[in-house]
Amino acid sequence: MSYASHDLAPLLTPPPASGVGVRQGVIVEWNPLTAENVVEVAGALLPNLPILNTSEARLLAPGDVVTILTAGASWAILGRFTVPGTPQAATALDAIGTFSATVETYETTTTTSWHSLTTPGPVVPDVLIGPSGRCLVYITSTITMLGAAGGGEMAYEISGATTVPTGDTPPALSYYGPAGSGPTATRLVLQEGLNPGLHTFTAKYVSEMDPGGSARFGGRNLTVVAL
Repeated sequence: MSYASHDLAPLLTPPPASGVGVRQGVIVEWNPLTAENVVEVAGALLPNLPILNTSEARLLAPGDVVTILTAGASWAILGRFTVPGTPQAATALDAIGTFSATVETYETTTTTSWHSLTTPGPVVPDVLIGPSGRCLVYITSTITMLGAAGGGEMAYEISGATTVPTGDTPPALSYYGPAGSGPTATRLVLQEGLNPGLHTFTAKYVSEMDPGGSARFGGRNLTVVAL
């Protein structure tokens, strides 16, 4: 038995469901922790619309224009209305951004306050933090005790949309040991409480050595993952 090609067309390309449509709205309220929202559509305020594009949800904020998919009585946010070349397009492309910088140079210090080494950095600029205010920071270095027992620490300061000085917060990558010892290690920090916007992360160092000793740092890396 054979069928004409036009007989199969309805099976292969079924007609769209009745009542399916697209509307445009504006985010009026948005909770980045729970995704609770209020969207204005044609003057009406609609609370807590579902979200279809959850990968973009962390980028939504009051004032954003969004596309809304409708199917009968069911409405849901499909995504932001994004024009190429705008800041909204840039944030969409950097929705999950990884930024990294490395300074391979091995350098020593005896300074007991946070400071830059002779070769500063690494410096990780232009990290776009979204509405969550959070990012992951990986701190990596080889830390070696030279001449005496003691310790050395590597951390970072933050500048830009938020200022966070180096110190106990954020935490540091630390090593304390006998003379001549020195592992390569990485510490992962969940950085929270940042303002949305561009940030620069700059590595800083401190030595806590016995007299006559110095801390040496090498293969230094900062990697920041915006969440």
